[in-house]
Amino acid sequence: MSTSLSKEQRDFHRMAINAPATVVYVRDDQMQRMAATCKDLGATGVSLQVAEPLQEGDPIEVVIKGLNVQPLDVKAKVLRVETLANGEYLIGCAATSVR
Repeated sequence: MSTSLSKEQRDFHRMAINAPATVVYVRDDQMQRMAATCKDLGATGVSLQVAEPLQEGDPIEVVIKGLNVQPLDVKAKVLRVETLANGEYLIGCAATSVR
């Protein structure tokens, strides 16, 4: 029962925004950027749809630029990576700081 409650609490604090975003990460000692869609944003995390997979544990920076929101800069850690039916990936991340 407590698992259900915590999921409900988490869902309650999430906003679906479908906003364009840029993901910045390091691969082979090189800074990389890729386009993403921020699917939702919550007090403790963010989910992103991307064309290339990231690795669980990767530290990333996400810059979200929506039409109805001010740009937001989120530092996060990748928690999970799910392959979608269209061949893209859904990345679930825990926010470590928000500016």
